[in-house]
Amino acid sequence: MPDFDALYHQFFLYPLMVEHLVRAFIGPAMAAGIDFSRMQLVPAEFYTGKKGRGRQRKGDIVWRLPTHAGGEIYLYLHFEFQSTVHWWMSLRTLVYQGLMLQQVVAEKKLTRDSKLPPVLTVVLYNGAEEWTAPTGVGELIGLPADSPLWPWQPQACYYLLAMRKCPEEPLRQRDNLATLLVRLERKQTREEYAALLDDVIDWFRQHPGYDELRGLFTELVRHGMSVRGVKGPVPKELQEIKVMFPGLDWREEDRAEGRAEGRAVGRAEGRAEGRREMLLCLLRRRFGEVRGDIGERIRAANVDQLDDWSERFVDAKTLEDVFGADRRH
Repeated sequence: MPDFDALYHQFFLYPLMVEHLVRAFIGPAMAAGIDFSRMQLVPAEFYTGKKGRGRQRKGDIVWRLPTHAGGEIYLYLHFEFQSTVHWWMSLRTLVYQGLMLQQVVAEKKLTRDSKLPPVLTVVLYNGAEEWTAPTGVGELIGLPADSPLWPWQPQACYYLLAMRKCPEEPLRQRDNLATLLVRLERKQTREEYAALLDDVIDWFRQHPGYDELRGLFTELVRHGMSVRGVKGPVPKELQEIKVMFPGLDWREEDRAEGRAEGRAVGRAEGRAEGRREMLLCLLRRRFGEVRGDIGERIRAANVDQLDDWSERFVDAKTLEDVFGADRRH
């Protein structure tokens, strides 16, 4: 199975995937101004000096998207793929954007009467950890908010698409390959995953002629099922995967869910036990040795009941004030 970065490189080498991404996540207003029929893939290799000299910086994927306004107004959509949080991503964005625009100036022989094209950097993040890195390079600069130096600081930033945390609204678009891709990367129940497979299969059934993209989606599904712990061979065709879905060996995922559930139950019981010991200690300090009937009620109580008794204890002058109607003896 290809790794995350390699697989996503292949997905977004297809113009249709880029178009669907822009329409679903970047925004319909921007998509309306772009002529997707004339988009071109740009070599993502940038040099600090003349070509072949100096240090080379290799980006991920860069597309040149002409607008309906015509002329030489282009939008450079620069992709970066991340499976881990990169704190200095906005600084990398600044460097890549500068090198890319420098290359545009050289290749197009721009003069002082020319204008630079706008640049949008999109970071697709698929990691489980929350993305905490600044999206703008200004956040990395150590200056107070009222510093007079701010007008001279770099301002590069990027658009973050955290696939496991993105808003739900765009994901309701079932006729969009980018939303299907993002949904496949999100945590779901087995039943939800089966329904999502139906959506993917239906898209390719309704849009014939995208066999290579269908193959990439199949690889992503098989990779996802491997991550979920499915044992044994997984079919190499989407329709076959759907047919065999109920009969696949999910025991490892079931065991993992069982272990997770057990850990959750254990943590909850641990919290309850800690509250019991704390309440007993407080009661002894204020009222002396705790009688057996009260001790039994405390040991049988859940966290909510223990919290209620602990709140009553703050102002209580007697045991009756703490336990009130809860005490039966």
